[in-house]
Amino acid sequence: MSSNFEPSSAPPSSQTQNSYSFDSMSPSSASQALNPYSLDSTPSRPFNGALPYTFGTPDNANNISARTPAVHSASFRGEELTNTKHFCDMVANKLKLTPDQRGDLRQIVDLGAQLDSSDLKLRIYQQGTLFQILNNQTQQLVDYTTFQALLKDVQASLDKKFSLSSDHHETLLVYAKDIIFDPLRTDFMAAHIALELDVKEKMDLLEFTHVFGHPARERALRAACRTKASGARNSVRQWLVRTIYGPKKTNLENATFSLAEKFKRGGPGNNLSNRYQLRVAILRRFAWEFYFVLEDSPDPNDDDEQVDVDNNGEIEIELRPRKRPRSSGKVKKGECFWSKLNEHIRDLRAANGPDYSTEPWKLYFTDLVRRDIEQWGKGKDNLMEPLPMTCINVASPSLLYQHDSTPGALNTQLPAHDNSQPRSTLGSILNTPSGPSGHSSMFFP
Repeated sequence: MSSNFEPSSAPPSSQTQNSYSFDSMSPSSASQALNPYSLDSTPSRPFNGALPYTFGTPDNANNISARTPAVHSASFRGEELTNTKHFCDMVANKLKLTPDQRGDLRQIVDLGAQLDSSDLKLRIYQQGTLFQILNNQTQQLVDYTTFQALLKDVQASLDKKFSLSSDHHETLLVYAKDIIFDPLRTDFMAAHIALELDVKEKMDLLEFTHVFGHPARERALRAACRTKASGARNSVRQWLVRTIYGPKKTNLENATFSLAEKFKRGGPGNNLSNRYQLRVAILRRFAWEFYFVLEDSPDPNDDDEQVDVDNNGEIEIELRPRKRPRSSGKVKKGECFWSKLNEHIRDLRAANGPDYSTEPWKLYFTDLVRRDIEQWGKGKDNLMEPLPMTCINVASPSLLYQHDSTPGALNTQLPAHDNSQPRSTLGSILNTPSGPSGHSSMFFP
């Protein structure tokens, strides 16, 4: 590889080493002869791309040219630091830093006075950016705290005005009717409690998760459960009366199927359990005695309770001349249809025991269904599971009792039985089976 530098054509000298002046290309003084790598001299051999010396070696001291500028003077360095502090102010203004943060940037200038100006400015801008990020996070935290307080105020305001949606009301009504029509229920006046517990257990499925955990919303739900349970009770009562009196009266099988269509969640299905027939038989007999047999029976057109349900399932039944003027529309507490039913159910269970497989209960159910068939007819046993009874014969007068189907003339006396099992006044027509624990029977397996 050729070099751009050519050897001097001067004649050889007696000196062991030659050096050349940069200006005259003539040999320099003896002091320069010892420095063949001076910037003012021409290399004695062609340049091959490698450095003639290694940085950091002791010989480097000889490689420094006498013409290298000295360190900046104190006055020049002071002016440069002043300009750098002005740069700090510019960065602080641009990034919207606080006065304390501006002072911190200026302090960096004093601490890094020995650094190169460009390096120092990069460090200043980097620190300013960190300050900006910190300020943004602090502001967001303040805004979030303020938003939380505002959100609590809004939530409290909404809780005061909270109301369930129409879908929620419809869901509550469907479940309330199903609870009232449950063949194993024994306490109808506590249906609202069962409804609330059922909704709480299925809050995810029924979309009530936003209600629970908020006392004000739970209070609104509790009030809605009371209203829907009351409406369901009144609706079931009116439809029961319709199946035993008037142009729509029908037999037990048809009545059970019709009521299941209106009140059972999911409808009657293909094979409705005979538990529902026995439940409806109990309710029908009690309704007949309560409204048409007792001397001072209430008017079935009077509402048992305050009702707030849709009118699709409500009916007005004009059954007989009134014995007394219509009341204000609400029966006294404890005197309504369902309260009396609860009371007599407790009496029956106390008299006959909780085990429905015992002989007194079997005799009771057999007689109950027999009386229903003789008074309102027998179904075709093709709508649901037939009753497990084969001893009923309505072609001949009943040997167990005698009665006249005319309102007010029904004899509720049952045949004599074991004296150890006393009956209440209306005990012969009341029962709401709950199913014995650990037992099975022909009616409630």
